[in-house]
This record gives sequence, structure tokens and C-alpha cells, in this order.
Amino acid sequence: MFGFFQKWLNSKGDLYHGKGFEAELRQFQQFLDRKVSFSSMPAALQAFYNNFFQLSTAEMRECLPQFYLSFEQHFAELRKKEGNERQKLRLEIIQRFPNIAKANNLSFVFYEQDQIELKLCRLFLSEVLKEVINVLGQAKENYFETAKHWVEEWEKPLQLFPFLSSTSDFSIDSVNYLAEVSQTINETLTHRMGNSFAQRAYEKCYKTLADNYRYLSEFPSIISLIPKAYLDTDKIGLLSNHQLANTLLSKVNDLEELNQRLTQRNKDLREAQAIIEREKSKSENALLRLQEVMNAVGDGIITANTDSKIVMVNKEVEKIWGYTAEELIDQNLTILMPNRYQSRHQKGMDTYVKSRISTVLGQNVVMEGVRKDGTEFPVEIHISDLEYQGTHLFTAAVRDISERIKTENELLNSRHELQIRTRELERIRGELEVTVHELRDSNIELEKYAYVVSHDLQAPLQSIHGYVQLLGKKKELDEAENEYIQHIKGGVARMQDLIKNLLEYSRIGRVGVRPIFLELDVIIQLVSYNLRKQIEDSNAKISYQYNGKVLGDKTQMIQLFQNLISNSIKFRRADRRSEVQVIVTEKEHDLQFEIRDNGIGIKEVDKDIIFAVFQKGQSNPGIKGTGIGLAICKKIVELHHGEIWVEPNDLGGSSFFFTLAKESKEADVE
Repeated sequence: MFGFFQKWLNSKGDLYHGKGFEAELRQFQQFLDRKVSFSSMPAALQAFYNNFFQLSTAEMRECLPQFYLSFEQHFAELRKKEGNERQKLRLEIIQRFPNIAKANNLSFVFYEQDQIELKLCRLFLSEVLKEVINVLGQAKENYFETAKHWVEEWEKPLQLFPFLSSTSDFSIDSVNYLAEVSQTINETLTHRMGNSFAQRAYEKCYKTLADNYRYLSEFPSIISLIPKAYLDTDKIGLLSNHQLANTLLSKVNDLEELNQRLTQRNKDLREAQAIIEREKSKSENALLRLQEVMNAVGDGIITANTDSKIVMVNKEVEKIWGYTAEELIDQNLTILMPNRYQSRHQKGMDTYVKSRISTVLGQNVVMEGVRKDGTEFPVEIHISDLEYQGTHLFTAAVRDISERIKTENELLNSRHELQIRTRELERIRGELEVTVHELRDSNIELEKYAYVVSHDLQAPLQSIHGYVQLLGKKKELDEAENEYIQHIKGGVARMQDLIKNLLEYSRIGRVGVRPIFLELDVIIQLVSYNLRKQIEDSNAKISYQYNGKVLGDKTQMIQLFQNLISNSIKFRRADRRSEVQVIVTEKEHDLQFEIRDNGIGIKEVDKDIIFAVFQKGQSNPGIKGTGIGLAICKKIVELHHGEIWVEPNDLGGSSFFFTLAKESKEADVE
């Protein structure tokens, strides 16, 4: 009988072990013997009863739930005319044997009614999903596996079921929420496997639940999880008639209880209404109208008499000071002000009552108030005197000006900080002007120094090159010596290229950028002419389709395109013809250029380093280069306020992207 609930059991260990556990159970046995005579038990229960206490300690712990539920069912059948005896028995066991009731394998039996119903509902849904998964296997989208995991792990009612409609109401109780989840699961199951298969799955799981838990009628919530269409079928309909009847009876009882509460509430409301009517009759109509007007005003309104007793306040006063109206009525006005103002206020009130002379009436006065929590804050007050039915009433319109004062102070502080910042900026500007002059002079000296250094570096290289040529003319040199000479020549040539490229890199930006409009085809033709030997040797093909103009410094634009196109040809594949495409895409504020090739491509690790000076990629270390060409390109693009980057393309090669500004009316055209 207990097999269906085995998944509820916790395997973390029991509270009792060995002889202590057995002794506790012996006392429990004596208690049960006093409740039901052994002779009244059915033969099967007698055999179970005798065998249970012959088991080992571990077996007794395992069979305890089955033993107790069997006994409890028999006990309830004997006492069914006396009411809910099963619940009374549980309460008595909890009181007399709290450790038995808390045992891991039995604790679920002593849960509250709603907890057991919730666990039954979750268990029923889990079994339905398990039955479906056993028949269908694991679907690709794991719909039913995900639903089963959610049902078994779900704890909080507002946790969203992953396949539930977003328009569902999640404010309902847990059982109704699970009923909505069951309806969603049934709709999916019916859509995929048909109505008959879905109905059989629900029928099978419900019958197993009813067979294994015979007093299921105590838990009517399980019916809410079964789709309504299945409740009318023979199998589920016959099984659930008594549960459905109990559900309806429970709802009737709930309605009766609700009706009683509503009746009592109506009575309380009538009594409250009578009290309100009596209180209303004590007030003057004019005073009520005044209260309504006061509450409609955005400022706080306080009305007091000549004794400084508060007669009336509006809602804004409650909001400002933190008191309720009931706490303020009949209190002295001094409750709202700091102690240092109280004696001055009383003296001024006495003087006005006697002489009708006041220095604050009709004036906007700024002072401090004190809230209920003791904190002070600035207020602006305008006080007027109103004579009402022979009595003087003083009405003050008050406004919390904390934010205004704070804003004014912030403005003063900001103005002061702005003045300090302005003086600091002026000082920095003066220092920058001096620095600019110093840098300009330094750049001139550096440029002169660069030319001198380049000449000094070139001279020994040329001398080395001359001596190597003389050595190369000797006929008696062997093969190794010839090889050494070739290495020296190559090193000298690379050193000369490096010095030349460094000079070009240092020269860029010194003269400044003089942008003009250049036809792209003119640039490509000049670049093709400069690279004609490289293009002929590699049989490279260069193509472009843009007929517009490029805005930039002519010399730097030619060098930019030449370096990138030369780079694409240099890093070509040996098994294919090198193709270089120049693609132009118009953006909102600039032109995007793509130098696209079908070469050896670029590794991901190289994308961020190849634009640095002396940095070459790892894609093909055998290809010679100084590592300055792409650094020159980056410097040219940034001087033109653009960006440059590289990405692999679908041809297996690389695409170098860079941006330049669009056409401008101020630039010259060539």
C-alpha cells in the first residue's frame, strides 16, 4: 500500500538507532494495543502486526509507515461513527510520541491537511509525467522531462512553470496553480498523442493512487488536477464520485462559514456606520466643508484657537510632520516646533490676544519644525486670523522647504566649485600652452635628430654592403661563405627597410593632415603602379566598384591603400591566384572601406597585436616584414579620425576594415 509514496521518504537517517529505537516502538505498541484489540483485526493485519515486531531494527524503520497506516485505517473503520478519529489519533501520537511522529520515514503522515494534499497533487502530476515519459521516451525538446523536474522540485507557489501562459493568474493558491499546470500538460499531451492516450495516462495514475491510499476522500484537491472531460468517464468517474462529493460538501461548508463572516462583518459595518453618523452630527457643516477644502490644498493647513490648541489639520500636515490627525487634535501648537521657539510663540500669542498686534500675521516666515521622530526641518509659514462664530481661529499654511533649501545650498556649492574649477582650468590651460610650445620645439629637434640618426645608421650599412659585394667577387669562396654573405646582404637590406619605415612612421602627423577630395580610382591606379612588380610576380587581381570620392591627405591615402593591398598580396596562398577586392559601404556619417583578400587569413590571437610597431602575426612566420606597415596604416586612419580593424572572411583570407569621413564642402577637390 505504501509503495506509491516511497519517493516522499527521506533517506538522511532516522532519529533512533538500535535498542533505543526498539524500546520506543515497544511503548508505541502498548499504546496501540489499548486502542484496538488484537482479536478485532483482520487476519492479514494480525499477521502483519505479529511479523512487524519480529523484524530487525533496520527493517522496522523501513516498514514503520506501512505498519502504522494499516493500523490507522483499521482503527478509523472501527470508529467511523464517532467522527474523524484518525486525526484525533494522530494528535495524540504527536503529543505522547513526538519522536515517532518526527521519524524520517513517518513524518509525512503527520503533516497538516493542506501539506498532504499538496504533496499528493505533486505526486500525482509526477506519476502522470513519468507514465508519459516511459511510453514516449525522451523527446528532443525535453518538454515532459522538464515539466517532471519542475513538479518534483517546485516549492514556492509563485515560481513560474516554464510552459505556462504568461496571461495566467499567479496569485491563486498552490493546489489551483498545480491544477493550471496539469491543464497545460494535458493540452500538450493531447496535441501530440491524442485524447485517448492522455485520458488513459490520467486514469492509470489515478487508479494507482486510489488503490494505494484508500482514504483518498479526505484529500479532495486531487480531483482539481484531473481534466474535467475525464471526470465523466466510467473509470475515473466511478473512482472519484465520493471524492467529488466531499469536495462539494467542503465548498458548501466554506460558503456557510463565509456567509457567517459576511453577516458578522455587515453587523460590524452597520455599528461603525452608526458611530460615524453620531460623530458627524457633532460637527458643523461649515467645518466639514472647510476640512474638504483644506485637504484639497497642496500645502499643509493647521488651524488653532487662541489657547494654541490644534483644532484641525489636513492630510498634508500628517505627511509633513508624521503625526496622524487624531494625534494632533487638541494638542498645543508647540508640539510641532523645536523647544527654542516655544516660549517665544506663547509670548507672541498672549500679546496678540491682548493688543491684536503681531509681527508674523500676513507674513511669510521661515523657521524650523520638528517631526514626530524628532528631526528638524525648514518650513515656510503664512499665518492668518479668522473669526468664526465669535472665536478667533488662526490658520497657518505651511510648506516643507527642505528640498528648496537643499537645492539652494547645492547651487551655492556648485557655483563655488565652478569658480574653483574655472581657475584650475585656466591654470591648466596656461601650463598646456607652455607644454605645447615645448613639444613643438622638441618635435622639430626630434625630426632633425631622426634625419641625422638615419644618415648615421645608413652610412655603416652602406659600408658593410660595399665590403660584402667585394667579398662576393672573390672566386675562391666556398658554398658556406657565399651563404653567409647572402645572409649579411639580407640583414643589411632589412635594416635599411626598417630605418626607412621608422622614418616614415615618425614623419606621419608632423606636417599635419591636409584633406582633399580624391577619386578612388586615381588612388588605386597610383597604388597599382607602385606595386606593379609585386602584382606581376604574383599574378594578383585588384578590383573595386566605387566611383565616389575619398576625403583625406593624398600622400597618406596612397600610403594607406598601398600598405594594405601590398599586405594582402604578400600573405597569399601558393595554390591560388591572389585576389584583392576594395569594397566601400556608405554609413550615416562616414565611409567604411574593406580590403578583402583570399590569402592565408589571420589567427584570432593576432587580431589585436598586428597594428602595433614591430608586431607581426603568427599566421605565416616565414614571410619577411618589418612589422611597421600596419602600424603606419593605423596611425594614418586615426589622424583622419577613423578606426581600423581586421576580421577573417568567408574566402579563407582576411578583411581589413577602416573608416573615413564622408564628403565635406570645405575640402578641396583634386
